[in-house]
Amino acid sequence: MVERHTSSIAAMGMGPVLDLDERIERRYVGLARLARGVSSAADFRQLAAAISAALEDPLDDALSPSVRLWVITSDGVEEVARHSPDRELPNLHQRELQRAAVRPGPSETGSGSLLAGLHASGMSLGVLEVGEEAGDLELLSDAAPIVACGVGLLAGQGVSEVLPAPVAVQGASDVAALMATFAAEAKHMLDHDRLSAYLLTADGRAFERFAVATSPIVPGEGVIIPFEDVGLRHVVVTNRPIVSADLAGDPRIVGREDRVIARAGFHGLISVPLRLEGRPFGVLNFVSRTPGFYADHDLPIAQQIADQVAAFIGNLRAQDRMRTLIRHEAAEAERARVARELYHAVAQTLPAIEAAAQSLERRVAATDDVARDEARRVRELVRLELADVRRAVADLAPRGLESQSLADALERATAAFGDGPPRAHLVVEGDASGLSCAVRRATYRIFQEAVTNARVHAHASSITVALRVGRDLELTVSDDGDGFEPADAKRAGGTGIGFMRERAQALGGTLDIESASGRGTTVCFELLDARDPADEAVPLDEPPAAAPAKLRVFVTEPHGLTRAGIVALLERADGIRVVGDAAGAEATRAQVRRVHPDVVLLDGHLGEAEVDRTLEEIKSALPACAVLVLADYDTGRDGDLVAHGASGVVPKAMTGDELAETVRAVARGDKVARFGPGDQAAGTGLSARERAVLALMTAGRTNAEIGVTLFLATKTVERQVATIIRKLGARNRAHAGALAVARRLVDPSELDD
Repeated sequence: MVERHTSSIAAMGMGPVLDLDERIERRYVGLARLARGVSSAADFRQLAAAISAALEDPLDDALSPSVRLWVITSDGVEEVARHSPDRELPNLHQRELQRAAVRPGPSETGSGSLLAGLHASGMSLGVLEVGEEAGDLELLSDAAPIVACGVGLLAGQGVSEVLPAPVAVQGASDVAALMATFAAEAKHMLDHDRLSAYLLTADGRAFERFAVATSPIVPGEGVIIPFEDVGLRHVVVTNRPIVSADLAGDPRIVGREDRVIARAGFHGLISVPLRLEGRPFGVLNFVSRTPGFYADHDLPIAQQIADQVAAFIGNLRAQDRMRTLIRHEAAEAERARVARELYHAVAQTLPAIEAAAQSLERRVAATDDVARDEARRVRELVRLELADVRRAVADLAPRGLESQSLADALERATAAFGDGPPRAHLVVEGDASGLSCAVRRATYRIFQEAVTNARVHAHASSITVALRVGRDLELTVSDDGDGFEPADAKRAGGTGIGFMRERAQALGGTLDIESASGRGTTVCFELLDARDPADEAVPLDEPPAAAPAKLRVFVTEPHGLTRAGIVALLERADGIRVVGDAAGAEATRAQVRRVHPDVVLLDGHLGEAEVDRTLEEIKSALPACAVLVLADYDTGRDGDLVAHGASGVVPKAMTGDELAETVRAVARGDKVARFGPGDQAAGTGLSARERAVLALMTAGRTNAEIGVTLFLATKTVERQVATIIRKLGARNRAHAGALAVARRLVDPSELDD
């Protein structure tokens, strides 16, 4: 044990290294430094700087190594950050980067720099490139999966406009592999036969066995262990470490889980708290098969190791939850895809069936009353079926959830119940407008699953939904339905409860279900720290410092001055941010995938094919994105555009305030239509031929003269004129001409004398 203690003291900077290889020592210190840097990095540039600092050789006076981070996207491998920015780095070919991204280990480029794939949980996120100054290939290999965790977290938090598109990799690192790397290096500082980390669950009622290294999992060892079953809870309660000569007989360590470990042949123990900002969130255990292996003088080394890796272990757990969340987001994307395909298939087929039934009804109306009634019944069934499909699509991909508050979404969903049964009662306490998109989406899906179970399976007559939002969030869904026995539900193997529980755990929350046969069911989802605590640190006499997230808007307009004006108007509006603009449809399609706007303003005169294609691609890539079509006059295609996914067609003649309010409306999921007889600044639903007739009417031409000019029969012109007067809401022919000029449907300068 002399060698072990001496090397540990040297690692703390208290004396020279005696029998420990300096390279191994520096490698451990570098990994611990990297773990701290990764956990505190707020963006990719800070992450690159932390990597450079961790990889530098402390015994070399040369500059820290240059670092470049590459992330795999749908467009290829893109650079997201470098350190130092002013240092020249060679150009790398996409093929070279793509190969490096999936290689199992680091490789060297022709210019001497090193490339390492960023692998985590079976996926490659990108490439870490370091300059030739970093010569420790093993350190780089160990560092790459740690960096991958940081990249995954930052990307999941949306700190960059780059959208990762990970690729599958065989044998990519997972949590156990990363912990094994630390355990192997830490073993040189404090010898052990088993290194394990147990973390408190979000509600503080249990421990999660997060990772075990240098030893296989012990049979009978739990994954989620009740707080009272872990004798080492004493470490968390007191925030102080303990040393035990033999955990099998130590009266301080009495718990079911501890007995399982002792029966497996482990005896000597040091358990130290894992802390963030001084608060314990778990324990790190060093265990030996030899009784009395550890003593009090080992405590400083154990605590030093725990403090060095605490932030990283917390980061790993967040990364693990992020992967669960990403899996659910993939399920959301699949829901949206199914919704689109379902709607397109049915929306194309059912109207054709209805038209055929209507034609049949007309043909048999005079000869067969029974057939006429059956055809009418078919038409009614078609309409009802289309309404059902639309409701199903709304459940699969709820519109506006990305931009509206959670309370608004729940209110809209419960209002759809109508008079029931079941009758729905909603209670909202607190302000839900500042919750993140991930929290809104997960909470809504838990609500949706719980309500569906109550309506469909429990046959409830009454459902009460309570949402309480402060610093924490609590959602409760209670019903008076049939209820069930929890043990029976487990044996049934249903996925609904598991789905809700996974959703809750992905955010670090908890889900409790209370039910009994004949006594209804209560589902309670709790999420601690749903808001940033800083949001509540504002004095009562001051307004909140943090505003809700702004709506992200993209503008497409071919005329530069008009586009600049629209952008300026929107930027001045409260709660709106323009994230990009383009002159044409192709540039719009390319940029929208990158910037992920909430609303796209699309010029309606780009050409029918271009507008339709752009609408379809935007809705396919971003189902939650609303598209608002702007036009100088009524295109006559409002219905077609809405069918392709537009939220409405509005005139460019509206004011800036009207445009901003319309943008907010479509972001909430509303449909808008400003062209119509009652809109003084809009078009009127006139066809191209009707607009031509209107122009000649306004110029003072008679029906006969209009017919000669447009090659129409006089009777046809008379019908067109009557239709135009009706659509304009005019009193007569002269009034229609005046309205046409006033509404800018006709340019007076172009009229004939």
